[in-house]
Amino acid sequence: MDADNQNLNKQRACRDKPKNIVTGLDGQTGSGVIIRKAAELTGVKPVTLRAWERRYHLITPERNAKGHRLYSPAQIETIREICRWLERGVSIGKVKGLLSGSGKETAPGQSNEPLAAADDLLQALADLNSRRAENIVNRICREYPPNIAVRQCFLPVIDALGQWKRQQGSVAAALLQFLL
Repeated sequence: MDADNQNLNKQRACRDKPKNIVTGLDGQTGSGVIIRKAAELTGVKPVTLRAWERRYHLITPERNAKGHRLYSPAQIETIREICRWLERGVSIGKVKGLLSGSGKETAPGQSNEPLAAADDLLQALADLNSRRAENIVNRICREYPPNIAVRQCFLPVIDALGQWKRQQGSVAAALLQFLL
């Protein structure tokens, strides 16, 4: 029974111990934060961070002895910069070139402009092409954080559907609702 209480106290101490960007994961300055904390700090889900690492090679976190990803303060800032580019409507595949500084002047400037994929999705819904619309929705969800996908694609599409004739707009809206 004492061993159980001792183990429970250790778990509480670990959980309650603050893990911030300054002290790092193991209490060593500069060692970084784990993926869960990086997600909290940036608003980007862990699965998205892993995809950005694996597919697009945008960030490469260090690994601790157990193999867990550790994100440095510089990498946290890079993730935030990636999000800023995505908010401007840049696709995730083009962000790497912008991060290196090769295309900062040519990137879209407005953060509330609808994504180009919104027009594609709207056309697929107009054609009632569910397979194409589903592929577009899936691509948008893979490439953009949820808040950007909703604000700059799905909401403009829903607004546009509201402008359509009653029957056509209702069917297309039902298809979009099913896909989302």
